[in-house]
Amino acid sequence: SQVLPRVRSPWVAGPAAVASSEQHAKAAAAVAAAAGGGHGGIRCPIEWTPKDVPADGIHGVKRVTRHPQLMALGFIGLGAAIGTPFQPAGVAMGVGMATMALVGAAHQDSRHRRGIGGSLPSE
Repeated sequence: SQVLPRVRSPWVAGPAAVASSEQHAKAAAAVAAAAGGGHGGIRCPIEWTPKDVPADGIHGVKRVTRHPQLMALGFIGLGAAIGTPFQPAGVAMGVGMATMALVGAAHQDSRHRRGIGGSLPSE
């Protein structure tokens, strides 16, 4: 349950135990190799992943968008644009933030599709 997340030991025996997905496992292995080993690791002591994760591993707000932080920034921008009494400031700041969020999400996806900086699962 997300109301009371599970508390666990932050120390693990290997980098594979830290990872919650294949991409995280690769990143953890790379960090362990760069650190000169792979004989242990540290993870977050609070388990935030819910127990009822779907088989595809995608849960929470990521089922709606791959970029929740950018979408939150876009909604803040739209709220600022609607709430300001000065239209030029609303357009410049609010709509600019929302546009940056949408363009940033599309740009990040295009980079991942080309294999630069990550990968996207087939949809």
